[in-house]
Amino acid sequence: MYLKIKNLNKEFEKGKGVQNINLQVKEGELITLLGPSGCGKTTLLNLIGGFLIPDNGEILIENKNIINLSPEDRPISTVFQNYALFPHMNVIENIGYGLKYTTLKKREQQEEAIKYLKIVGLDGYENLSVQKLSGGQQQRVALARALVLKPKILLLDEPFS
Repeated sequence: MYLKIKNLNKEFEKGKGVQNINLQVKEGELITLLGPSGCGKTTLLNLIGGFLIPDNGEILIENKNIINLSPEDRPISTVFQNYALFPHMNVIENIGYGLKYTTLKKREQQEEAIKYLKIVGLDGYENLSVQKLSGGQQQRVALARALVLKPKILLLDEPFS
């Protein structure tokens, strides 16, 4: 299994959180979590992404437990429900932000960011403030920012709501 979750638990208060989550995902597989508001979908994504620490359980990627890895050290990218774009950065800076923490040279970072800008159909918007974009355009910037890192796992928290 590519992603394996074993007996994962996170409790915020009595009865709130996720309990005994077990999940196996094969490489290349696409899964969707469905359920009513408050049932733990976002909590589970935040646990996988490393934004929350579980009370117990395991999260394995390619049989390696990633529980103790920080979000930036996990081979995972997340597109949040609210997109979490940096308002003080323009489009290309938002897309290329995560590349600053890779081994790519500055020029290579810029080339990669432009490549993904084109992939999401925003060529020509490089220097525009993200605050001047429509909701759909902001959504595409967030998706490009996640994809440019070439993650092993892409988590989407209601990106199309």
